[in-house]
Amino acid sequence: MDRRLLGKVKRKRRILDAARARIVNGGVSSLAMRGLAEDAQVSVRTLYNLFGNKDDILDALVAELLAELDLTINGLVLDDPIARCKAIVQVSIDRLIEEQVVYRPVLRAQSRRMEAFREGDERSLAAFRKALEEAVRVRVLTQHVSPETLSHQMYAAHQHNILLWAHGVLDDRQARAAAIHSCALLLMAAGTAKTRNEILSELPDMEKDLTRALASPPLAVSRPRLGLAKI
Repeated sequence: MDRRLLGKVKRKRRILDAARARIVNGGVSSLAMRGLAEDAQVSVRTLYNLFGNKDDILDALVAELLAELDLTINGLVLDDPIARCKAIVQVSIDRLIEEQVVYRPVLRAQSRRMEAFREGDERSLAAFRKALEEAVRVRVLTQHVSPETLSHQMYAAHQHNILLWAHGVLDDRQARAAAIHSCALLLMAAGTAKTRNEILSELPDMEKDLTRALASPPLAVSRPRLGLAKI
């Protein structure tokens, strides 16, 4: 990497780190461009040249999270495509909860302008679609359901749970239980007889977890450490 490009990468890293720190300490409303530029030791002009406005910086933070999730999901060694679909849901909701001090307010802000989700949609849909195509190929899902259609439905349900969590309608426990339960229902609906029976045997425990979580008083919002966990 040449010196000029390396310098650009370092400046972008400082800006994103400074943005994360500001969100942790004061929420999204604390992302004043001049203050952020001072924290990152760059000019306001450099800030706009490298990212754009405040919304673009929020998008960059989410894009960074998605890249980390891609690495985690691609590294999953799971021969069973049904298990892989469940793992995609579990890994993503757990990572958001782990890093909620940053991503809960970011997703809250982003949800007010849904176009910010388009790139993330495509990447997440691709992960679901790939696992579902394999599930149809090995005949654990029926061929009467399109992997393309099912991936859209699965992602829509997952995104809905995430947004409810981001806005505080669901707490961590409730969001995790709801995400796992909705994924299982969709897989069961599209599954072959064997797959449906396997999921049906797991469903009572999932429903108990979800019912207990929804009936319990909301948990206090935890404050996880800053920075993405090592994979």
